[in-house]
Amino acid sequence: MDFNILHMKRYKYLLIYLFIITYTPLNKNITFAQNISNNTRFHDIYHGNIADFTYKSTIRTVQLKREEWNLSYPVLDMNDKLPLILSFDDLSDTPVTYSYTLIHCNSNWEPTGIIKNDYLEGMHEEIIREYEFSQNTLQNYIHYSLEIPNEDMRPTLSGNYIIKVFEDYNEENIVLTRRFFLVDYKVEIKGEAKRSNNLDNFYTHQEIDFKIIHDKLPIDDPFQNIRVVVVQNFDWQTAKTDLRPTFTAPGELIYDYEEENQFLGLSEFRHFETKNLKYITEGIDFIRFERPLNHVYLLPDKSRSVGDYIFEEDINGKFLVTYHLDYDPNTGADYTKVHFSLPFDGPISGGQMYVFGALSDWSLSPEFRMRYNMETKSYELPALIKQGYYDYQYRFVPDPGVIDPSLLEGSFYETENDYLIFIYYQNISNRHQQLVGFQVLNSVNKNLN
Repeated sequence: MDFNILHMKRYKYLLIYLFIITYTPLNKNITFAQNISNNTRFHDIYHGNIADFTYKSTIRTVQLKREEWNLSYPVLDMNDKLPLILSFDDLSDTPVTYSYTLIHCNSNWEPTGIIKNDYLEGMHEEIIREYEFSQNTLQNYIHYSLEIPNEDMRPTLSGNYIIKVFEDYNEENIVLTRRFFLVDYKVEIKGEAKRSNNLDNFYTHQEIDFKIIHDKLPIDDPFQNIRVVVVQNFDWQTAKTDLRPTFTAPGELIYDYEEENQFLGLSEFRHFETKNLKYITEGIDFIRFERPLNHVYLLPDKSRSVGDYIFEEDINGKFLVTYHLDYDPNTGADYTKVHFSLPFDGPISGGQMYVFGALSDWSLSPEFRMRYNMETKSYELPALIKQGYYDYQYRFVPDPGVIDPSLLEGSFYETENDYLIFIYYQNISNRHQQLVGFQVLNSVNKNLN
């Protein structure tokens, strides 16, 4: 693709605000820890998902999912018997004392300020006791895991939560943060994710129409008592948080907009698989051992901003740790250097290129920023990634301006996407927003949860 055309498309979107990327790659935990307070917003549009972020450079492959459901979203029913499982690897030979606590947040990911006694049963902070050493891997690591809730700590209020992991009993020494949701189902959500009805966006966007059925929840003022959040594929930079009902009926709130409920369809995620390093699988050019690790070179990618929609099976930006032998993949899967390559005739000025998805914590992580190689005429990135199946996309982030994900990925109404709908309720007698409804709509399949 001619990068002059890319420039023209990019400048069309330099309209709203100054996007600043200021990270401290090697000491992210220190910078963030200094800013923790009751006024903290754990979602920051400038830095990505502060609520889903890794602050220690040796921590890798962080996952938070429902037990026995590897590709699930971190959402629990208050009556659920299966817990969430938080797991991560530390690229170390020596165990470290990691502790954790839970922070109750509102729908904006701001701590509610409620004292922990009022939303936690049991301990307010506890150590992570479960860990295992890697087995027969070139890269040594220790795999840590934790159930939420557990016999030591159980959240008791519905709503948004951040699990914060810290080191050496010091809450200021943050290692990672992850968001999860506890739902007390009091409303029903019915809707569909479909092709946009707006003629201007007919070929590029998807529309989310839905209604809230609240027969069991009296709502005095739906414009004040109810807050709706809609997110595409757990990418919180897409979150729509200002939707109000367009119509009301007895026991129903209807959300049927012309523009406000639309999302770029984008393209199916790119992917690669490193389950078995003895074979070349889809998306891989070649594999070779370069001491001390195996290196996986992916086939060069290309921009999708021009061309037709192409169907590919994907997992909507997530990843799955897999391994071809009988060992537990949590401790048997090895780490490899995965090399991404995105050819361009020349470097694009005025911004940075990133690999993006769950593998980057859904954030514009410095670890996944690409560099332009003048010799190969490509943006390139070597990243240390555990064996498995991975989805990813590319993001070009202009220095001043708004990210346009379609700039490199294109946008098509046919693309299969998940849309997560969260319903929050609060009246004057409540000190916090209750999470009273959750639903996953899919643009191809019917309701998924």
